Amino acid sequence: CGTLTPSQVVHAPDSPEVAKILLNLRHVNADLSTFKGTGTIKLWKKDSVQVVRTAWTGARPDKIRIVIQGITGFPVASMAADGSWFYLLSYSQDSFYKAEVHNPDLEKLVSIPVTAGDVIALVSGVVPIRPYLSSTLMQLPAESGYVLSLVGERGVGIEKIYLDQARMQVHRIEMFTPKG
Repeated sequence: CGTLTPSQVVHAPDSPEVAKILLNLRHVNADLSTFKGTGTIKLWKKDSVQVVRTAWTGARPDKIRIVIQGITGFPVASMAADGSWFYLLSYSQDSFYKAEVHNPDLEKLVSIPVTAGDVIALVSGVVPIRPYLSSTLMQLPAESGYVLSLVGERGVGIEKIYLDQARMQVHRIEMFTPKG
């Protein structure tokens, strides 16, 4: 505890303050069962960045389809998960991939440590909360809000949830692999 700053407080997972924040986050869009939307995704590959339009539809907790659109608006690729299977269809390469998995890890496809369940939660307006062992709630400088850091095994940070000053709305989420 000697290394903590005055604005940093460490909480056990069952801390009343952290429990209240997590309970509030779990209630956001809890009654939403189906969803659809459009947006953009940034894809990085080495030194290039590509912004693509996407459309998605799904049903919680485990069904989703994401279509990546080309510049013309026609589909380039489609990804889907139904709770048992993961599908990837590339229209441009005329290839199809199918794997039997419950909650597929998409890190090999999108280079970020997310699962299909995380994506479903995010696009349906729910904050994915990774299983954790301890937490730290810290006020950010200049009264810009708080960050709730969730820590897993061996003291490794697994997720950061950035909250507003009232600790009721999420501004940003960061998820980490064991390597950071």
